[in-house]
Amino acid sequence: MLYGQGAGGTIQGTVTDGTGAVIPGATILATNMETNLQRTAESNSAGLYVLPNLPPGTYRVHVSMQGFQTSARENVALVVGQELVLNTTLQVGEITQTVTVTGEASLVNTSTAQVAGLVGEHQVRDLPLNGRSFDNLITLNPGTVNTTATKQAASSSSSLGNYFSVSGRRPGENLFLWNGLEFPGGSNMGSSAPGGGQRADARD
Repeated sequence: MLYGQGAGGTIQGTVTDGTGAVIPGATILATNMETNLQRTAESNSAGLYVLPNLPPGTYRVHVSMQGFQTSARENVALVVGQELVLNTTLQVGEITQTVTVTGEASLVNTSTAQVAGLVGEHQVRDLPLNGRSFDNLITLNPGTVNTTATKQAASSSSSLGNYFSVSGRRPGENLFLWNGLEFPGGSNMGSSAPGGGQRADARD
């Protein structure tokens, strides 16, 4: 099963018992600890489950199955573009019994063709941002180049927006998501956001 890459992340894994045998039909419940958003999935005949397109944030993941103790993973951090592999082993017991795992999960990106980056809050706080606009942070990620100067040199009209090439692609192929709102890249409208959308400056 294939899922398109989006602005969210993915939690996936395998559910097994204490002997290593897979458990089909287990219920996986992921709860965003900041927004209380909940998503559910069920393990298939191979014990595999996928929770795609989850908004970035910190999650609590419960895995339950009749005849087994419920497994609870706390503080599972998920960021943009990540594919988190969260394998779970259930122990025989009552479903009302809960085993809480507090250790950090290992983040594994299973898509080798994907290039993603995250600018953390410490970088945003420590960097000298001129204008406090989010587009000043774009080139901190791999494969991105600010092409604004090249565009202005080739055109007699100057746009207020900045233009970026990501992995060698044209700026017009970019799409910016801001709180769920889409800003297409490469616009000639001369507005103040990257590629033509209205700029939303960062605020404290």
